[in-house]
Amino acid sequence: MTEIEIKDVAIIIGGAITAFSTLCAVLITSRFNLKLAKINIDAQTKQKNEDRKIQKVEEMYLLFEKWEVNFSNIYIMHLRCYFGKLDYNSVIELTKDSTMFAPGDFQKLTMLMNIYFPEIISEYKKVDDARSLIAPFLSDPKKNKLNVEDFMELQDNFKIVCATFKIQITQLTRKFSD
Repeated sequence: MTEIEIKDVAIIIGGAITAFSTLCAVLITSRFNLKLAKINIDAQTKQKNEDRKIQKVEEMYLLFEKWEVNFSNIYIMHLRCYFGKLDYNSVIELTKDSTMFAPGDFQKLTMLMNIYFPEIISEYKKVDDARSLIAPFLSDPKKNKLNVEDFMELQDNFKIVCATFKIQITQLTRKFSD
């Protein structure tokens, strides 16, 4: 080989090494950018899911609050009947007109619990049990002969159980924000 041919080969080899190095750098950069994009997408997806669950917790809390207030109002009206301030037929008419809790709200509340937060269903059972203890008092006090003090005690217990359940609901958000 002549000196010119050696220089030509050296230039070709140098160019090949440069091209190979550039190609490797592009591949490494692309791979790094791809991994970084995947991490970013995963983080955004996780944040979006957490935000959606927090929104569902807020919606469930609001629905439960409406449900509780609705029942508390019904209990108060019946309590007025026990004290002789309203007759039973008036209480029935007043409770029919209650528009605070829309049709389907309770189903939505139970759907949210069953789909998104089954871990609090056992806590809700305590609320349902407290409510069912009050149910016998929601009849005409002249006919059922139930004690008004027992009714008031059960209402207080219902409020306590509901407050405890709302604490359970709010604690659901803490596991998403950690």
